[in-house]
Amino acid sequence: MTERLFSRIFRVAAGYNIIAGLITIADPQLFFRFFGLPEINHPYVMRGLGMFVGVYGYGFYLVSTDLRRHHQFAVVGLIGKSFGVAGWIYYSLSGEIPWNAYWINILNDLVWIPVIILYLRWLHRTAPGTGRL
Repeated sequence: MTERLFSRIFRVAAGYNIIAGLITIADPQLFFRFFGLPEINHPYVMRGLGMFVGVYGYGFYLVSTDLRRHHQFAVVGLIGKSFGVAGWIYYSLSGEIPWNAYWINILNDLVWIPVIILYLRWLHRTAPGTGRL
């Protein structure tokens, strides 16, 4: 992958995460209604999650503006997205989240993990000493 392509991908990731975060903040029960789950009693928890997702979007935007300078935001995104997948698997296995809801985790987390890993590998090869992860 090229620098230009990585920059574009991180801009798409930024836009996606900002929009997903805003939707979650605006309608914290949407996920639950969509999958036929009982709505939560404390929607502010989902609003908080929406804020985190939006912050990932801002971090991914910064990465897109300077791939060599802002790589730490990609690392933070990778950690968060990886924990998101791990949590989703755990709660799906425990039966608390239905497996048919997994596609939302694929879009929100899983699809970005390989891209971030490829970017970090590219950065390590093309800019050694750029900074510590």
